[in-house]
Amino acid sequence: MSLLDGAPDQNFSGFWGGAKYFWTGGNIDGYHYNIDGKATGLAPIMGVTPTPGIGKLGTYAKLAKMTRGYKGAIQAHHLVEVRHLRRLMMSTKNAPSVILSRTDHAAMTKTLQQLLPYGQTYTKPQLINAYKQAYSNYPEWIDLVVKFLY
Repeated sequence: MSLLDGAPDQNFSGFWGGAKYFWTGGNIDGYHYNIDGKATGLAPIMGVTPTPGIGKLGTYAKLAKMTRGYKGAIQAHHLVEVRHLRRLMMSTKNAPSVILSRTDHAAMTKTLQQLLPYGQTYTKPQLINAYKQAYSNYPEWIDLVVKFLY
């Protein structure tokens, strides 16, 4: 017997159903529901659990596994872009990475594209200088980039 056996299905269809889901966060009568109205677990007692892992550092392979199931809301970001790793014949799976929200990931990618435009090749010192600018608020990221590239 499961804890979810007593959870009745919810109806989140239509405008008012969507509003109900939005306002409750899918947490009704002690159960958490997905948008389809099926119970997925017990509701958190002290509010909504924060998205796990934002800012967590690790290898791309490890962090990509952690971000699965979040439908792109959180993403693993290579600290050294894949295009540079491939040109330098370095592992993309073992490269240092960080978990970012979709919005932060897009913003960081845009910044890197401006600092290191496509269609050019860069030396390791040029890459490091660009990453120091892009990651100026994250000294631990800079350390990982420098260690990985040298």
